[in-house]
Amino acid sequence: MESELKLPRDEFSTALRALVGNPGAVKSTSRIDIADFYGRSETWTVDLFRVEGVETGFLQRVSAEGSLRLVLPPQVMTTLTRQHDGLTGKMRARGARQAVATRIARGDTLGNPAALAKARKKRKHKR
Repeated sequence: MESELKLPRDEFSTALRALVGNPGAVKSTSRIDIADFYGRSETWTVDLFRVEGVETGFLQRVSAEGSLRLVLPPQVMTTLTRQHDGLTGKMRARGARQAVATRIARGDTLGNPAALAKARKKRKHKR
């Protein structure tokens, strides 16, 4: 009887319990079901909590081989966000360079040639 009253003390359970009980926490949940060609399936559950601008992530994976539960602390979430934003910036720059190359190959005039010439002339006289 006494063992039924004890709360789980593993890291995942205690961190989740603290955030679920926090009235200032904002939560987002996603469930992803993945099946391969052979019919093997796994389910991922992603829970993100934000409290006062600090994010904590919870990952759960369930498959025929077993389950896995991970807590992603705020430091890891910050790193993931920073890496994601960096990759987004790199991909935007790559796309912009490709767009300029395409327009040049097509023979388009880029920018305003008269305004560019005027700006170059103005800079040249300042030196």
